[in-house]
Amino acid sequence: MNRKFLTAIFIWIGALRVVLGVSGTVYGQTAQEYFEQGKAFYNQKKYDDSVTAFKRAIQLQPETIPMAYLNCARAYSMKKDFVSADQYYSFYEEIDQDALKDKKVKAEHSAVSKKANY
Repeated sequence: MNRKFLTAIFIWIGALRVVLGVSGTVYGQTAQEYFEQGKAFYNQKKYDDSVTAFKRAIQLQPETIPMAYLNCARAYSMKKDFVSADQYYSFYEEIDQDALKDKKVKAEHSAVSKKANY
């Protein structure tokens, strides 16, 4: 996915939140709380719940918690949903430029991409 497209999505989400008056919480939880909840679910091998929590964190703060994208990708991978995992690895790499230097993340993404495109 190209950078201009992602930037447009983030701007659109931000504008929509302003228009709708959406606060920095969903169901009374902050993005950071959803992120922490997602990690806890992941560690308990509750990958569906983990994905849901990470996606809520992303909805609230799409650019400030880049690890939510990476962890969401990993949870999708554990669910064997390699197409979604590939997308979230790509999102993570677009948002966090240091991700491109991380050999572990690059290897994970490469493996998932191969499985998504078999």
